[in-house]
Amino acid sequence: MPAPDHDSSSPTMPPHLPSELWDTILDLVWSADLAADLALEKGQRRDASCPAPAIHACASVCKAWLPRARHCSFSRLRIGDGICSPLLFGDVVSHPLCTFRSSVLYLVLRGEGIDKKCGDLSHVWPYTHLLRTLLSLEFERANLRTTPTPVDRSIFRAQVIPAGITTLDIFSTSYDTFLQLAECISHCQRLQCLFLSRLKCDDWDVSEVQARQLPVPHTLKEFHLHWHEPPLQPLLNWLCPHPGALQLRTLLLRCVGYGSNVLDAATFVRNAGRSIDMLSVEIPRGVYRVRDRGIGECGFLPPCADIDPRAATFCEQGGLSTLTSLRVLTICGRLSGETWISGINGNPQDIPLWTSRYINSLPLACPVSECRFKIRFHLLEHWNVFAWQEALEAIGRRFPLLSRIVWALTLGVRPSEPDVDRIRERARELVAIAINNSVDVLFTAEPS
Repeated sequence: MPAPDHDSSSPTMPPHLPSELWDTILDLVWSADLAADLALEKGQRRDASCPAPAIHACASVCKAWLPRARHCSFSRLRIGDGICSPLLFGDVVSHPLCTFRSSVLYLVLRGEGIDKKCGDLSHVWPYTHLLRTLLSLEFERANLRTTPTPVDRSIFRAQVIPAGITTLDIFSTSYDTFLQLAECISHCQRLQCLFLSRLKCDDWDVSEVQARQLPVPHTLKEFHLHWHEPPLQPLLNWLCPHPGALQLRTLLLRCVGYGSNVLDAATFVRNAGRSIDMLSVEIPRGVYRVRDRGIGECGFLPPCADIDPRAATFCEQGGLSTLTSLRVLTICGRLSGETWISGINGNPQDIPLWTSRYINSLPLACPVSECRFKIRFHLLEHWNVFAWQEALEAIGRRFPLLSRIVWALTLGVRPSEPDVDRIRERARELVAIAINNSVDVLFTAEPS
């Protein structure tokens, strides 16, 4: 469907409006109004002289925002929220994708809450390749399988993704085969950032990927890995089969002890570790079974001689042993009352124990100059003083070049100013006691 042209009669949007308002307008137009359009829900079409109100509203919004898109850096587009009829995709998606094809930089395709008949997003593919300026593409709970797609719809192929994107984010998304996933990544030869989490492939066979010798983008510099699925081994082996095969600069590890095969993750990080200068780790928490410990013991787990070597802890496998270029280390975690990635409620007093484990697993004389703690503090008693002192002493020993510690306090329950001041003062005291070198101690506060 051709894009509506802008004319002088179209309403214009004030240039100072925030870009987030665009998301709000589109959500209202095609999530609430379209879902409530009974005529479309029943498959009835309106003629051109009397279009469906929701479709007309969507076209009008796109038309009105076109000048802003051209001159005011409109860049974000989200598709898929709440659409419950396959017919809506063909009528709605064409307007924003065609109208803003030369200005959209960030596109999110969501499959959550969409009827199974259109959850494959098949009506999107004829338009995605038109987005010439697209930099970032995110699949969120999308169904990219080809088998359930009717013959009269476009099937997903890697070629529908604009090859020039620099960021690819795939969350809880389904594929037929590992080959499809590998083709998506390999197709994006300018890719710089890759985010992978909760992937679903019906077939993880690597033979076709190996036979085709699909190249990994040599431009890839940032990788976010959520490794809770054991089948990720083929993907990790393909991305970095040997030391130095991948020149990563930034790595984020989102890890859970629940059913993880940490040996594969440890091997991947060892192979890619020498070039990494920024590492972020999210600390899991829970008294797991021995084979599900994930990162490493905290000292409070019962010993057991019957340990599966493939379930040995990440640190014991030397997962961090090759990070000889590391400059910035970020420790992330959530506290009691919040759900961890593993689904197990955390205990804030255990965070420094896990921190010590990470620190002591890094190479000696690691060139870290900045250490960041992004942790959810909202009560003073969440501080385990002695454990934090031990963790900070380990930081002082391992990082002789350390010059800055940043506490990013994500405040949960609204704390009083005196409580926040006491937390800051205690953090400064701990750093002064535990670290001999003079370091700057900075604080940032974020809402929950």
